[in-house]
Amino acid sequence: IEAWLRLGPEPIEDVALGGDMESNAQWYHDYIPYLGVDGNPSTYWSSQLGTPGNVNLNATWICDLGEPRYGGLIRIYWKEPAEDFTISVRVTDTQNWQQLVEVVGNKLTKTDHYIFFEARFLRLYMTKAATTRPDLMTLQDVRDEVEPLRFPVYSIYEFEVLKDDQVSRLK
Repeated sequence: IEAWLRLGPEPIEDVALGGDMESNAQWYHDYIPYLGVDGNPSTYWSSQLGTPGNVNLNATWICDLGEPRYGGLIRIYWKEPAEDFTISVRVTDTQNWQQLVEVVGNKLTKTDHYIFFEARFLRLYMTKAATTRPDLMTLQDVRDEVEPLRFPVYSIYEFEVLKDDQVSRLK
């Protein structure tokens, strides 16, 4: 038996680009969830600030790809990363979430998750912040050498879902 495969010249596509987004925690109207999939690396989504001094903060961020798609890589460019988080998927809005990835102890600002999946919806559930953002300080606070309060927060420059480059590119 002989089999021939021809690789197509099609580029790898970010199927999350411009997708519908929602989040249960956004910080002001300037940091809306869509900014995490707008293709612009200088904009970002940001969660609400958590309790000062406590890195535990629950935030959910959901991406709707518009239709079921096959993926092979989930890439997140973080401004302020989650230390602990999960990524789950589902094909329809009536299915239960299926967990694909669980990360504990992340400190990276770019995370790659190579895993084959089919999904229309992807959910990023963050539970612990890897970084904290200092509170705004007055000039007097600086002169008095007051230690600023630090708030846990998550921020994402881009959340990419790249279609499977192992199988779907074969023709």
